Amino acid sequence: MKNVMNPLLWICGLVSAPSAVAVAASSNPSWVPMTLATVPVGVALAAYIYFMFKEPDRLQSEGYQLRKQALELIEEKGSLAVIEATTIEVISNPDLPALTAPEKEA
Repeated sequence: MKNVMNPLLWICGLVSAPSAVAVAASSNPSWVPMTLATVPVGVALAAYIYFMFKEPDRLQSEGYQLRKQALELIEEKGSLAVIEATTIEVISNPDLPALTAPEKEA
């Protein structure tokens, strides 16, 4: 599940967690590990709040985004034809094998 927050969350895990352990283990920690423990978490929270209000769709997974775009494209066409669910699935998941053309009835 990838979204706009993944890089920030990775930074929190890779930088903030070890820095927090270093601060806890030290009897007199310097400002550097304390800053490294708190700033990435603060930035991640600020980014989450920003995207929550400005662009909430960016907090959704890539799969959700692709399915939503496929449905919006179908809606834009405004066709009255029945669209099969497998068509939408293939549009939103290009790793699936290609659809074959439906057989026409005589």
